[in-house]
Amino acid sequence: MEIPFEVKARKDTGLWNAKLGIWLFLASEVMLFGGLFSSYIFLRLGIEPGVDTPWPTDVQKVPLGFLNTLVLIASSVFVVFAWLAIKEGKWKKFQAWMAAVLFCAFFFLAVKGYEYYNKFTHYGMVLVDHSVVEGVVLDNTDKIRFEGKSVTIDVTKGSVEFLKWVDKDQRLFFDVEVDGKLVSISNVASWASSMRSKVNKEIAADRSARWAAKRKNPDAAPLKPKKITRSYTLVSKGDPFRLSAKDSRVSAYSDKEMSFVDGNKVDGKLLGDVIKFEVHEVDLQMIPKAQQDQALVWKLINDSAVKAGWDDARDEELKKMEKYYLEDRGLPVPDKQMRSRRVNVHDLHAVGKMKDGHTGDKPGHDAHKESKNKGHDVGAEVEVGEHHQIVIEVPREQKRFLSNHGPAYGTYYAIYFTMTGLHGLHVIGGIVVLGYFMFFGKALFLKNPEHMANRVEVAGLFWHFVDLVWIFLFPIMYLF
Repeated sequence: MEIPFEVKARKDTGLWNAKLGIWLFLASEVMLFGGLFSSYIFLRLGIEPGVDTPWPTDVQKVPLGFLNTLVLIASSVFVVFAWLAIKEGKWKKFQAWMAAVLFCAFFFLAVKGYEYYNKFTHYGMVLVDHSVVEGVVLDNTDKIRFEGKSVTIDVTKGSVEFLKWVDKDQRLFFDVEVDGKLVSISNVASWASSMRSKVNKEIAADRSARWAAKRKNPDAAPLKPKKITRSYTLVSKGDPFRLSAKDSRVSAYSDKEMSFVDGNKVDGKLLGDVIKFEVHEVDLQMIPKAQQDQALVWKLINDSAVKAGWDDARDEELKKMEKYYLEDRGLPVPDKQMRSRRVNVHDLHAVGKMKDGHTGDKPGHDAHKESKNKGHDVGAEVEVGEHHQIVIEVPREQKRFLSNHGPAYGTYYAIYFTMTGLHGLHVIGGIVVLGYFMFFGKALFLKNPEHMANRVEVAGLFWHFVDLVWIFLFPIMYLF
């Protein structure tokens, strides 16, 4: 049966079916992204300086975002050329232009993947006094390191949380006493599951006995259920096993014991409770200027040259603001500017002691690119152009929060990943549809070229919308 208005337009709307459908779909998409953009702007403008956590600014690589903008605009032009080639009946030309569109789409996703990788591999740590250091966690020290000799498991809870954090290069063999017999096990999870099944059977048998007693003597007081617990201590047969556990999964620990949130308890010794962190930036936005010199981060860095370099960069920015507001306009510097990222966040990559006694005059990533990272200790003398690696060791009790620059790091990053991720899914959807037309559309083209042209036009409208969303997304997320 032939479906009407697949090629010819309807008289009442002047549109054929698919075009009417895509406009309705795009209207719903406008409402979706419009709500997300509006929410972001309200949250951004609602930040109160000195009270709320500062909104991250200048944290995106603007050149990469701008490059992606140009790439998507070019792809929108190419998809129009592809549609024109179909209208002219030139299949090879259509495929060439469509290949250019797909290349741009994959290039866009590759750039976004690079941005995502950088954010997931760089960390921010908030200290107890609200000073912040950003950089890289070294040697997996964001986790608590422990060496276990035995583990106590309550199989009635059916969980073996400690197994998730055992170092991957180890094979575990345990001895455990069950019903007076010594049993050797190599698969803890399977053994715990089987013991849990036995406990469940005992619980079911107790429940059945209580129901039977109730039916036999309805007037008697109901029997209380038996408290059935089964805890077993598994002793390592070989060398002690090592664990590196997230502190969010550890309920308590000491020098000799580590307890997990599911009740597993490991006996042994604590190997490390200090976070080793390579500092790239110091962020003091949440600390008043008068208290910044006494911030905890300077005690951890303990390098007068680095501190002096940071102070010089901050004072230079403050002088620029004072000139702009006080001297040129006769206005006090707004507190919002005094607490801004531009003043209170500086790159420490190349701030260190030089052999001539001066601090580095090439701060930032340019010096980092010229450098040869030789793993200098904090305060070591380095040649100009070398990378001065600033490594601190933070006791866990001095850490308030630690995360990579993923969605958990703050509201801005949660919105950034939500909106760019949703947009990325739309790009992938466009790749699937346009790629299908490029590789498998020839049969329809030969059968009904006008119908094929209509399908390409509808897909092109969707692609233009994807491009338009990014044109709004780029300035809001990267520049605002």
